[in-house]
Amino acid sequence: MRQTFSYAATARNIGAFIDDSIRLGNRVTLNVGVRGDYSKAFAPPQNELDDNAKPTGKSFPRADFFTWNSVSPRVGANWKVTGDGKTIVKAHWGRYHPQITTGEFANMIGPNVKPYYQGNYNFATGQVEDLFLTSSSENLSVASDYHPPRTDQFVVGFERQLTAKMGLQVNYVRKWGRDFGAWRDFVGAYVQTPIVDDAGKDPTGRTINIFRLTSDPGARKFELANSNQVFTDIHAVTASVTKRMTRWYANAGITYLRATGAVGGSPRSTSIQQRSALEFSQFGRNPNDFVNVAGRLNGDVGLEYKVQGVVRLPLGVQASASLDARAGAHRLRTRNIPSSIAGQSSTTIILQPRGELGRLSSVTILDARLQKDVSFGRGARLTVFLDALNLNNENAPQAVVQANVTSSQYQFPTSFVAPRRLMLSGKFSF
Repeated sequence: MRQTFSYAATARNIGAFIDDSIRLGNRVTLNVGVRGDYSKAFAPPQNELDDNAKPTGKSFPRADFFTWNSVSPRVGANWKVTGDGKTIVKAHWGRYHPQITTGEFANMIGPNVKPYYQGNYNFATGQVEDLFLTSSSENLSVASDYHPPRTDQFVVGFERQLTAKMGLQVNYVRKWGRDFGAWRDFVGAYVQTPIVDDAGKDPTGRTINIFRLTSDPGARKFELANSNQVFTDIHAVTASVTKRMTRWYANAGITYLRATGAVGGSPRSTSIQQRSALEFSQFGRNPNDFVNVAGRLNGDVGLEYKVQGVVRLPLGVQASASLDARAGAHRLRTRNIPSSIAGQSSTTIILQPRGELGRLSSVTILDARLQKDVSFGRGARLTVFLDALNLNNENAPQAVVQANVTSSQYQFPTSFVAPRRLMLSGKFSF
């Protein structure tokens, strides 16, 4: 619980880049470049607001949080393997740094942020009792050496013209991210305490070491810092065959993706959606957030197939279709640890690394469209579209209600694929 407060944040960014292409003979082209960025995070001056969003007469000065300076080099090369240019090999390496995400600190740090307390709700009295300080402008800060996370990417590709109108492309992508941000408690004292995974559904019987807080919960201090426990490692291979548009066009592709690591934005969800930033998140303040968090990432979809086609029919009608099939999201098991064991409230741990419990059902979706253009002269044109979305009426779940093993809704499917839809629309241009 906390008092009403307002917050604001600004990220000021200045960037510059330079790149050049260098030809090495008739078949090799080298591309080199570098980008430099200066980024500053701060909260502008602002007024204190009351419960009715009215100024109280008190104001807060500007608060500076951190400054990032980054240099991002990159280099690539194109090699025409054959003199006719029908076979090409490409390679690229680059380092990338993100822009500042204001949600990491906007409502977390600063003199305008009111203290946040936790306690036990007494149903008999209707009061929250045994309050202790969780966070405030007094116990939140940014590490002095907080620097921008980095992502390195290496890509090698092979392209081959099979016929005058058809080509093959194969790519391998290796991507790794390090130094992502997370909160950390740099004052609290913890001891490792073993627990057994024997409660609720699908128990494994494994012993898991958690961190028990032995010091005063209200005396903890947290800082936003780079963490070597938050990282990503991605391997992907894609292959596609494309037939250029004449009276018809087609593209068929397959992707294999293996994405592992640990990210703080979406560690406990059964979904393919993920984010690595800490927007409005307290991830890391409890060291148990890192228990079993390393594993397959949310976005690890394994194999994915795509087929797309377009054909021109008589009477000026154009038909197109797209078939997309992929594996479902990884299932997850979590458990709430009582304060009598963890030494603090609000402790939820992951019982098994993502990837050990199987997946939700795979998803296959077929979309189709009919399109007709009608010309009225003088550049006026009416285009009519008839879209059939999820034509095969796929109904696979995309998530579960609860991953908590003691919940009655454990692994209960939800967020189903939207059902078959037919849509008629038009566009008039002149």
